Amino acid sequence: MLDERIAKQLDKFCEEHLTTKQEVIYNLITQFLYNQSKLNNLLSKTAHRSRYEQFVALVLNSTLITIVTHHEKVLEKPVIRFSRDRLLQLLSRVGLVPHTDTLKRYVLKMENEGLVINELPGGVIITANTNQFKKYLLNTDFQYELIRNLEKVEAWQERLEQKMIKETY
Repeated sequence: MLDERIAKQLDKFCEEHLTTKQEVIYNLITQFLYNQSKLNNLLSKTAHRSRYEQFVALVLNSTLITIVTHHEKVLEKPVIRFSRDRLLQLLSRVGLVPHTDTLKRYVLKMENEGLVINELPGGVIITANTNQFKKYLLNTDFQYELIRNLEKVEAWQERLEQKMIKETY
């Protein structure tokens, strides 16, 4: 659950900006993950990272991360969806031959680190382990960081909308 002081700030913000908690939290986490992916992108370019780490960074950078909020909880599950072809493409980008064995080995390693992989016809869904992920996101310091970034996220969202409008017309 949200820290009481943060919950009050969040209520006030939602009231002033005529928005919902879910929407605000969704935007904040999306922005947080976007920043993380930029960081991962830089890290993936360093020679010190293992091929597996580069692979995971590439997976995070090349996917749409959907945050599902539920009631008052900050986060239920982030879901990463991508096709099997994309997964194999990522493996080959970090110099791994995309054999089924390699894929299975990586999938097992990812599962051990709290990512749950479900195969679907024509694709794969990776879900971050709820408890592991929530433990991190429900950390009070992280929540304060979210609140501090409220205004930034709003500005970021506006810029994004403007960019989309320009690209459309």
